[in-house]
Amino acid sequence: MTTISTFQDLKRILEENPEWLRELRQLILTDELMTLPARFEEYARSSSERMDQIAEMIAENSKQIAENSKQIAEHSEQIAETRKDIGWLKGESLENKLARTAYAKISDSIVQGRARILRPESYTRVSQEFNDELLEARMSGVITHAEYRRLLDTDAIIRATFAADGQAQSTHIIVEASFTANLDDLDRAERSATALGKIFPDVPVRHALYCVVISERLREQAERENAVVVLERNLPR
Repeated sequence: MTTISTFQDLKRILEENPEWLRELRQLILTDELMTLPARFEEYARSSSERMDQIAEMIAENSKQIAENSKQIAEHSEQIAETRKDIGWLKGESLENKLARTAYAKISDSIVQGRARILRPESYTRVSQEFNDELLEARMSGVITHAEYRRLLDTDAIIRATFAADGQAQSTHIIVEASFTANLDDLDRAERSATALGKIFPDVPVRHALYCVVISERLREQAERENAVVVLERNLPR
């Protein structure tokens, strides 16, 4: 017969008889506590499955977001290209109008007299002679190669002849055309005017911005720099 006098005796006996320990647990613990390990294991398994599902959803959403971002970037690039094309077409339309008819309007805004367009180059004798003079100025060192290229790139150069004090006088008008005028247009016009003044020091040079849209700030700056702003109102904004 086994005698149990102390807790240590009980502990030793349970260690020697593990089946007694299991029966003792069933007597002491409730059903809920007995099934807790199995329930926790089931909870851990279901949580793991749920986390795997969430991870798959996140991966799929991330993939979809990446694809959408790529499409958005492509559409943004297409929109930017379209806007650029529209801007280019507007600019081309304005420059074509300048070369055909608007040069006379610009000349009239500055001086009242006869206007001839020298650049862009035309087949008129005066235009060809003018371009020969530009080339000769570059070859002889009156202007630099950069200044020569600036004059060739100028949107329009006009020669206006008018009467003043009973005598015929001439002036050159530098024109930079842009649908929406900006500071670079004003800078280019000024540089062209400076270069042209070196070739024809006895002929006054004026510069003008020909545009459809211009900010009030740029208009005020152009006035301070003695540049004429000519708005074209026959083209849609």
